[in-house]
Amino acid sequence: MKSLLPFENYFLVASELLVGSSMWDRWVGKQVNLNALAELLKKFFEGKPFRVSVENASTGYKIAAYPKLSAGLLDVIEVFVRGKPDDFVIEFVPGSNTRRYIRSGFLTYLFGGGLLWREGLKSQEELDKLEREFWNFVDIKLPSLEQKQV
Repeated sequence: MKSLLPFENYFLVASELLVGSSMWDRWVGKQVNLNALAELLKKFFEGKPFRVSVENASTGYKIAAYPKLSAGLLDVIEVFVRGKPDDFVIEFVPGSNTRRYIRSGFLTYLFGGGLLWREGLKSQEELDKLEREFWNFVDIKLPSLEQKQV
């Protein structure tokens, strides 16, 4: 039986994108200066089209990256560094604008909302690319911050 809805095949793609949330990783026994790590993560975003701020709180560091128009992203990215030098977590948290654009575009597809959907999908693609680059950067640079125990 043939479907009457032209966008039915896209439902799976859109529903997967709506679920997105933060990703985190934990490091134990590394002895890393968390202040230096926060500065390194700040430099990662400064090397791209973002305005960046770093906040130091009692629980750790928050790096907020605000995309410029040329970034192709709709979301603010927040990165949290929490824990102690020998047991810490880095969490990558994208905002919800991309998911909102995809959801709105999907729901209004028949009424011209395809533009919202397309912009949301483009932003999701850029976000996925940025997140892969971010975790690769962390994996490569983290060993250089490790303090050797004597």
